[in-house]
Amino acid sequence: MKHGLPGGPTAADRWARRWGWAVIALSVLLVYWPLSTFTYGLVQGDTLDCWMPWRWFIASAFQDGHFPLWNPYQQMGYPIYTDLQGPSWYPVVIALGGTVGLSLWTLQGLFLAYVIVGGIGFMQLVRTLGADARIGLVMGLAYALGGFFTGHQMHFYAVISGAWLPWLLAAQLRLMEQPSWRPAAAAAVFQFLLLTGGNHTFTLIGTWLLLVLIVVHVVRAWSSGDRSLVARIVGYEALFAGLALVMACGTLYAWWEVSPYLSRAAGMDYAESAINPFTAHAAWSWFFPYAVGTDSTWLGTDPTMANGYMGVLVLVLAVLALFRRRTAVENTIGLFGLLCLLASFGAALPVHHWLWSLVPGLDLFRFPSYYLWFTALAALVLAAGTLSQWDALIATKRRVVVAVIGVAGLLVLVFIIRAWAMHYREPPFFQGDYLAERLMGLWRWHRVLLVAPVTLLALIGLGWWALGERRRWWLLLALVLLEMGWATTMAQWNTAIGDYSPAMLQGRIDELPRGPVWPELVPMGENTDGSATLKYIWKNVQNFEGRPSHDGFNSFWLKDANILETQHAGLYAAMKRQPFVYLADSIVPLEQYDPATVNPAKDSALVVLAEGANVPGPMRRERSDTVAVAGFDHDGISVHTSTSGPAFLLLQQAWFPGWSATVDGTPVELVRANIAAFGIALPSGSHTVSFRFEKPAIPWLLGISLITFFVTCFALAFTAPPRPSTWLLIALLALFFLAVRWSLFSHWPKAKRVPAAVQALLGEMDATGKGKAAIVVNTGRYPALDSLFEGREAVQVRAERASRLGTVLRATDRIGNAPLWWMDAGLPVAPAVRAALLDRYRVDTVLTEGEVVVALLVPSEDKVPGTDLYDSSNKDGELLHGDSPWTAAWRMSAAELLAKAPGSIVVDAAFTAAGRPRPTIVIERRRAERITDYEAIPLSDTGAAVHTAYIVRNLRELRHPDEEVGAYLWNQGPDSVLVRDLRVRLIPRDLSKW
Repeated sequence: MKHGLPGGPTAADRWARRWGWAVIALSVLLVYWPLSTFTYGLVQGDTLDCWMPWRWFIASAFQDGHFPLWNPYQQMGYPIYTDLQGPSWYPVVIALGGTVGLSLWTLQGLFLAYVIVGGIGFMQLVRTLGADARIGLVMGLAYALGGFFTGHQMHFYAVISGAWLPWLLAAQLRLMEQPSWRPAAAAAVFQFLLLTGGNHTFTLIGTWLLLVLIVVHVVRAWSSGDRSLVARIVGYEALFAGLALVMACGTLYAWWEVSPYLSRAAGMDYAESAINPFTAHAAWSWFFPYAVGTDSTWLGTDPTMANGYMGVLVLVLAVLALFRRRTAVENTIGLFGLLCLLASFGAALPVHHWLWSLVPGLDLFRFPSYYLWFTALAALVLAAGTLSQWDALIATKRRVVVAVIGVAGLLVLVFIIRAWAMHYREPPFFQGDYLAERLMGLWRWHRVLLVAPVTLLALIGLGWWALGERRRWWLLLALVLLEMGWATTMAQWNTAIGDYSPAMLQGRIDELPRGPVWPELVPMGENTDGSATLKYIWKNVQNFEGRPSHDGFNSFWLKDANILETQHAGLYAAMKRQPFVYLADSIVPLEQYDPATVNPAKDSALVVLAEGANVPGPMRRERSDTVAVAGFDHDGISVHTSTSGPAFLLLQQAWFPGWSATVDGTPVELVRANIAAFGIALPSGSHTVSFRFEKPAIPWLLGISLITFFVTCFALAFTAPPRPSTWLLIALLALFFLAVRWSLFSHWPKAKRVPAAVQALLGEMDATGKGKAAIVVNTGRYPALDSLFEGREAVQVRAERASRLGTVLRATDRIGNAPLWWMDAGLPVAPAVRAALLDRYRVDTVLTEGEVVVALLVPSEDKVPGTDLYDSSNKDGELLHGDSPWTAAWRMSAAELLAKAPGSIVVDAAFTAAGRPRPTIVIERRRAERITDYEAIPLSDTGAAVHTAYIVRNLRELRHPDEEVGAYLWNQGPDSVLVRDLRVRLIPRDLSKW
C-alpha cells in the first residue's frame, strides 16, 4: 500500500511526479553556481591530475580510430583498458570521447549531470519503496544536495557510482517485489554502468546489501507459502546476473587478465585499507559540513573523506523512524547503514577490521569513509518512511516529535553560542582578496556562524510545519532546499571548487598536440610531470603533451614497474638517461646483477635479463649504430636500426601479455629485461623493427557488451507505456547509440589522416600558382611524409613548444628573404613560435584539410599588428649577474588589459648568454604587494650569438581586474646574461591559430 503526505495523492502529487526532475536539476545548478556558470573549475588534485588526463587520453584514442588499449605516456606504459578507474568500457565515455571529446567543459558538465541523475534516481527509489511523488521529490533533492557529491567530487568514479546506485536499488526492489524481465533488465543496465564507470568499492559493498535484501524477500515469500514467488525471484535474479555479466564481459575479462600483474589484486594489508576513515571531528559535517574545513591534521583524515552531510532535517526524520512501525526493507537498510557507519570509522572501531578480514571483496579497497554512502542511504530511506506515516506519528507520538526537533534545535543553538564566544579568538571574518580565498580561508567557528543560523531557522520551520494543522508539502521542500542548499553552497568551497578559470586551462590544453606524436629519442628523464605547461595540472601531464614517460600517478600500477621504481633505484635512474627505445651497451643475467652497484651515469645503457632469459652471443652497441623512429601510435612503435654487429634493442614500456615484435616483418621472440621492460635480440645490419600491443579478443568483447546493452535498453524503452516521456527516452537512446557508433567507426588513424591531408593540400598549393615556394613542415613524422615532398624544397621542424623557437628561426633563415609555405602536419604551432613568425612574415593564404593547416608566409618589415606596452631596447644591452639578476619590470593593471580583450600578451627578448646562465622570463600578477600568480619560464638557447625568445599568454588567463600584471627577465645562473631587448605587446588576436 502506498503512503503519502497528509491528504493522499493530489494534484500536487501529480505535479511532483511530472516536474520533480526539473526541481532537482534547477536546484543543483543553483547551489553549484560556481561550476554551472563555469566561473570556477572542478577542484584540483585527482580531478585534474588523474580523471582529466586519463579521459583525455581515452578520447584521443577513439579520435585516432582505435579502442584505448595501451597508454604509453605514464609509468612506462600500462594497459589502460584493464584500468577500471580509466573507464574505457563505459558507454558514456565512448559516446563523448569520439564526438565532443572529454574536455574540462564536458567533465564539469558531467559532474553536474551526475548529481542531477543521482537525485532523480533517489526520487525513483523512494517512490519504489511506497512513498508518493512528493516525498520522493523531497528525498531526491536531499540526496542531490548531500555531502557525498560535494566531498567526493575529486573522486570522479565515486560520483558516477553515486549517480547510478539509487537506480540499481530501485530496479532491484521492483524485481524482488514483482519479479519480471523488465526490472531484471533495468537492474542489469545500471549494474553495467556501475561496473564500467563507477568505483567498484560501492559495487562490492552494495552487492552484500542486495544479497541481504534478496534473502529477506525470499524468506518472507517462503514463510507465506508463496513458493512460486521464490522461484520467480531466483529466476529473474539469475536473468539479472546473466545480463549484467554479458554486458560487462569486457570489463570482467580485463580484470581477470590484469589481476596477476597487480599487487593490490590479492587484497590490501589492513594498514593500507584503513587509511582515510571518517572521524569524530569529521562528524561535525552531519550538522555543519562547511565547518569541517580542509585541515587534515585536525580532521584526522583527508578532507574529501570528511563530509558525511545528509541534511539535519533528514537526520531528525530518520531518528523519528525509531518511534514508528517500519517495514522489513527499512529495517534491513537501516541496520546495514548502521553497520556501515561503524565501519566508516576505520581502525578506530573493530567493525572495519572484522569486515576486512571476514567478508570477501572488502579487503580490495581503501578509504573506510566510503561506507558512509550506505549510512546516508539508510537515513534517507528511514526519513521517507517517517513522512509516509506522518499523520499516525503526530497523532500518537506528538511529544516525541517535539522532543527530537527540540533537541536538534538546542544542539544547533549551543553551537551558535559557542561559535560566537570562540570566534573572537580567530582572525577577522573574510580575510583575503577574492571570494574563493575568503570562503576557503575562514576559520572553523566563523564557518559555524555562517551556516548554523540557517540550520536553526530550518529546524524552527520544521517544528512549525510538523505541528501545524495544514502541512503544505511545498513548505517542507522549501525547508530542505533552504537548509541543504545553503550548507552545500558553502561546503563546496572545501572540496569541490578550484579557484581557476576553466577557459584558461582548457585553452592551454587545446594548444597541445592531438593524437599520437612520434617520440623524439631523447632521454626519458626529460619527459617529466610538472606544472610548467598546464599550471594547475601537475601529474600525468604527458597524456596531454604526448611524450612517453616514467613519471605518472595512478593507484593502478603494474607490479613489475612498481618494483623497478621502488626497489631498483640505480637501474631506474639509468633507464631515464636513455630514450624510449635504445641499444644496450652491456648485458648481464639477473643472477649476476647487483642493484647496489649500478651507476646511472656509467651504466645508463645496461640491460638486465630476466631470470631464465638469454640472448645468443655477445652484443654491444657501437658508436656508429643508429636507431630512428619510423612510425608510432598509442599501441606500438616502429624503428629503423643500423648496427655493425648483433645488438639488444630495448623498449622502455612495461611488459604485459599482448606485446609482440617483428624484424623486417618476421616475428621474433620478446626478451624480458630490466625488471619491467622488454626487448629483442637484433641481428647486424639495417632492419625495420616493430613493437606492437594487440588484443584480438577486445573488439569481440566490446561488440558483445555494447550490443547487449543497447538491445536491452531499446527493449525496455519500446515496451514501456506509450507516453511523451517514453518517446523522449527512445530519442535519447537513439542519439546515444549514434554517438557511440560515431566514436567507434567514424575516425581514421592519424597515420592515415595526415598523409592524405598533406597530399590534398599540396595540390591546392600548386593551384594557387605559388606551389614552388619552399615548405617548412612542422611535424614529428617527416619520414612517413618525405615521399610526398619529392621534387620540392622542404624543411622539417618541430614547433609545438616555445623552446623550439631557435630551431625554427634558423630553419626559416636558411630559406632567405622569400615567401614560404608553413605546414602544420600533425603538430600544432606553439603560440610563441607563431608570434615570432608573424613578426617576420605576413599571412597571405591559409588552406586547411582536416587537422593539417598550411599558410603562405610572405616576408614583411612590419610586426604583427598590436599595441606596444613596453620596450627596453638598449644598443649596449643590460647585463644580468649575481648582484643584479633582474631587468626592470613592465607592469600594467589587468583592468586595462581586459578592456582590450580578446587578445594575447606577447613578451619577447633578445639576449646573449654564455657559460652556465639560466635566463628566465617571469610573468606575475600582483594585488598591492602580494603576488597572486607567478610563472618562471626558462629560456633554452645559450651561446655567443644573440638569441630570441617569445612567451605568449592569452588574456583569458586574467581573472581579476584589480590585479597588476608584470613581466621581467631574470638570470638564475652563476654566469651573466646580456639582455639587448625586452618588449611587451598586446596582440588583439588568438595566437593559437593562423
